Amino acid sequence: MSDDFKDEGYPQRRELWITLGIVVLVMLIVLVGLMAYSHLPRAGGNSNDALTALTPTPAQNNPIASIELNRSFSYSGVNLTVTRVGEAGSYSDDQKHQGKYVVRVYLDVQNPGESPVGIDYQALARLVLPDGTQIAPQLITIPPVVLPGQKQTGYIDFPVNQQLDLSTLSLHLGKKAQVLFS
Repeated sequence: MSDDFKDEGYPQRRELWITLGIVVLVMLIVLVGLMAYSHLPRAGGNSNDALTALTPTPAQNNPIASIELNRSFSYSGVNLTVTRVGEAGSYSDDQKHQGKYVVRVYLDVQNPGESPVGIDYQALARLVLPDGTQIAPQLITIPPVVLPGQKQTGYIDFPVNQQLDLSTLSLHLGKKAQVLFS
């Protein structure tokens, strides 16, 4: 009699596990479908919307002066162009202030070669004042590796303690490359 009792409960447990397995499988399929749908691009949408929303334009606080330059120079086979230089009390995207003012040097960088070139801006870039004083950068937004054929745009911030005539300054990259702001 005890053997008959065990055999009667076994088919019910098996059906329960099969039903439970089917329910879990359906839930997984629905979950994967919802995740895939939420990550697909929207029809007719602009694919750059997310990038634009995440890249705010930095604002100048207490702007002092600005000059447009478009002066080019070369370093290690890479073409660099100083497009603009500005001085302000601070910039909204610069959280560490080492001086009373900030001189921001905007650069376009392009590698016409066929292999990547590394530029250690922190070690090489110096803002040179009229008296020869060299100032190291406090913020650099240009990537240190320039890939072949790729254009990079960014800026280098230099802390200064006084308002300066921007046309009297120059940017040096190492000992050989320099561009005058005059």
